[in-house]
Amino acid sequence: MSSVHMTDACRFCSIGAKASTASLVDKPWLEDDHYYAIASIGALVPGWSLIVPKKHSYNLVDHLENADFYKFVEAAVSRIESMYGPVLAFEHGSIAADSATSCGTAHAHLHLVPLSFALADAAVEADSSLAWDTVRLADLAQVVGGNEYLFVADRYNGRETTGLVTTLQAGRSQFFRRIIASHLGCPDEYDYKEFPRLEIAASTAISLSHDVGLISRVA
Repeated sequence: MSSVHMTDACRFCSIGAKASTASLVDKPWLEDDHYYAIASIGALVPGWSLIVPKKHSYNLVDHLENADFYKFVEAAVSRIESMYGPVLAFEHGSIAADSATSCGTAHAHLHLVPLSFALADAAVEADSSLAWDTVRLADLAQVVGGNEYLFVADRYNGRETTGLVTTLQAGRSQFFRRIIASHLGCPDEYDYKEFPRLEIAASTAISLSHDVGLISRVA
């Protein structure tokens, strides 16, 4: 199972519990009782956002049979696409707090990124040692079992979202960020810790909230 107890050091748990009093980028621009959306630190393009479950877990497999999850993501995708264009989605699914796959954020989250290039094809080409399979998002849990994984889909289509998945024998840090940074012509700037790009994240948070003081909720 991916669910674990909240840790005091978890930034995403603090945001979900309204315990974070930090910057604008830590304020959800969309939320309901179970999920929230925030602008991504280290965003390489405007609009890059994260869907985060409020319940602490390492990956999203426990949420993929939950209709509320798809309803929430649909609302977030619709808002992002209305402002920034087509959105692709990816997840790096870890199974432990200290896994490199979690990229230093040991709390499940789905990346939604306004990019129109085929990230799935680029992922296959990036590392020939990884074996990728086509999978429907709703079937992801059955395919990955208890393994760590990488998942990517070039378009979001609810339960019918179809993308590629590879299970991992060893952790992979910021795999998709590296590919996107290379595609955008800044291959050395993939690391969100070294290049947090807070100005892009703040602009995204303001734009998607419609108003800096407004935190929207899914009806």
